[in-house]
Amino acid sequence: MMKQFKHQSGFSLIEMMVGLVLSLFLIGGVIQVYIANKDKYRFVEAAARVQENLRFAVETITRDARQARFYGCINNPGKVEIHLDPAGAGYNPVIHAFQHGVIGEDATGLNGADGITLQGAFQHRLPLLSVVSPGVLMTSPDHGIMAGSFFAISNCNAFAKKSREIFQATAGDQASGQIDFGIGAGMPGNKTNTPIANAYNNKGDASVYPLSTITYSIALSTQTNEPSLFRQADELAAGIENMQILYGIYRDTGVYEYKTATELLAASALANPAEEFNNVVSIKLSILAVSQMQNVLEEPQKYEFNGAQLTAPDRRLRHVIETVIAVRNRLSTN
Repeated sequence: MMKQFKHQSGFSLIEMMVGLVLSLFLIGGVIQVYIANKDKYRFVEAAARVQENLRFAVETITRDARQARFYGCINNPGKVEIHLDPAGAGYNPVIHAFQHGVIGEDATGLNGADGITLQGAFQHRLPLLSVVSPGVLMTSPDHGIMAGSFFAISNCNAFAKKSREIFQATAGDQASGQIDFGIGAGMPGNKTNTPIANAYNNKGDASVYPLSTITYSIALSTQTNEPSLFRQADELAAGIENMQILYGIYRDTGVYEYKTATELLAASALANPAEEFNNVVSIKLSILAVSQMQNVLEEPQKYEFNGAQLTAPDRRLRHVIETVIAVRNRLSTN
């Protein structure tokens, strides 16, 4: 008698092959969605980083530029008494005359980027407690003014003799608040060290302002070897590839025009090589930022920068921002 086997169900070879093909299509679709979402995420992330770096760079430069030429309740540097010694060692009329507040240089940075130097009181105001003697004053402890640094004394009281003076500190005691500004020490040092007589009798209105000279430039980052914006020697914003600057000039004739730093320097007198910067009332910034992520775009980006149509040499994302900053301490001559 023959043994009978029960019927066994399952997939045939053809059915399995059809199932595999359908699975491949399904998996391929999932992979395509994943890749598309990943590329979109990379683009959004790169764009956010670029815009964040641009925004931070512009905000920082704007804050400093608006304070340029401020030496304490004054916006006309011609009214400041400069006590620095023009015959002192290392004296630079562009820097130590404290006349300009804004000084530019063309194509001195990476990728032909412009640079800009700003001068003024960018830090906190200190109360002038007393002028102990010629060359010695008292202010708040921990004032931060060290030997060799510059500071302004200002009295804004309309009922007293207004005065604004700039000295170089020869010593600074952070514990007591004493600042010495003697003659014959430092670079360039002080030619005189006697503040204007009776200018600071009203102690509630007299102030001391630490002064700074700040330079913005484009250079390679020491950490990433990528272009960055530097504030002095400190890396401020990564991915800033270029910066071009024009200076808004207002003349007594009523003419308002934009000039490059080279044009301003060429028009200045030889005795004062940055004289034309006295007429700067605004700064026009054009900044180009690039993503640190590689291969963000499918093809090299086309963009406009500084009046030129350009094509990127890679597939990174680039973004351009332009802004105009008013140098508010040049908008009037109080």
